[in-house]
Amino acid sequence: MIEPDPDPEPSTVTRRFLQLGTNIRLILVNKFKTMANTFRVSRLYYGKPDRIPDEFISPADVVVDNVASMSSSHRRRGILEAIWPYPNLSTWRLGSWFWSSGDTKSRSGFKDLVDNVLLAEDFNIDDIRGVNWDNLNDLLAKSAPDAPEGENWRESAVDIEVPTGIKKKASDRGHNLSSRASRVFTVHGLWTRSIPQVIKSVFSGDTSTESFHFNPFKQFWQNTQGKLERVRDELFNSDAWLRAHEEIEALPRVEGDMLPRCIAALMFWSDATHLAQFGQAKLWPIYLFFGNQSKWIRCKPSAHACHHVGYLPTVSSGFSFLHFIPINFF
Repeated sequence: MIEPDPDPEPSTVTRRFLQLGTNIRLILVNKFKTMANTFRVSRLYYGKPDRIPDEFISPADVVVDNVASMSSSHRRRGILEAIWPYPNLSTWRLGSWFWSSGDTKSRSGFKDLVDNVLLAEDFNIDDIRGVNWDNLNDLLAKSAPDAPEGENWRESAVDIEVPTGIKKKASDRGHNLSSRASRVFTVHGLWTRSIPQVIKSVFSGDTSTESFHFNPFKQFWQNTQGKLERVRDELFNSDAWLRAHEEIEALPRVEGDMLPRCIAALMFWSDATHLAQFGQAKLWPIYLFFGNQSKWIRCKPSAHACHHVGYLPTVSSGFSFLHFIPINFF
């Protein structure tokens, strides 16, 4: 069903055009409006959508994962990842008590051993038989691996120019004292992946793309007076998305190129993380999320929406400054 845009704005998406003259081009935009759902929300697509990914999604599909909704195998895998390198909860409880009780033993520590380890419902004495505790302790103390797991990772070094704090005097005018004003330090061990390769891998072979939005649209809610109000709740129905889609559609095409064009919305996040329950092993990864995926699905751990694209190295603790590091992912 084709209807006029209830929210006219200058931003449109170019789908086809007619060349009326050398410098005159007539833009044709096909708009398709969906029927309103039970919440009186409808969509206005710019161009016929190939598919609507969330057309048949139920409320249960967008509920954040919880222990009750996970399968037993998924819960077990998540627990084993959390207590790594311990093979089971019994060894983890005993190791946790040993490393957190301090160098000296006390009555309260003994009571904690009995109540929270030996008498715990999930503690099984057979699970700790034959465990190589020395090997487990070595794994806890082991630092992060030199190279991240997976392919297409590359290591590089970054030069950081650090101010020395030496102020330039009036008598120094005309002299090149840049070497005194700052020093260059080289930080090694920066691991990165090619972002275009990550996009290609996800878009071509990841099942999560089944929930990706590639067709731009505007979303409207009809109030009790029958007036339509614009709803913006995702990246793919924002004005910025529509403008970006218009730009890529307006790019010149080679003869015979009829392939669809779409946006890959990149969202980055970074935070330091510890790798084990005990010890000092840690990493500072850079995460990549795709804004093509709904925020309700993207925030679910079971969606596997997070992709690692970099690992920041740790510099000396003597540095007391904040400096943005230019990273080339391409």
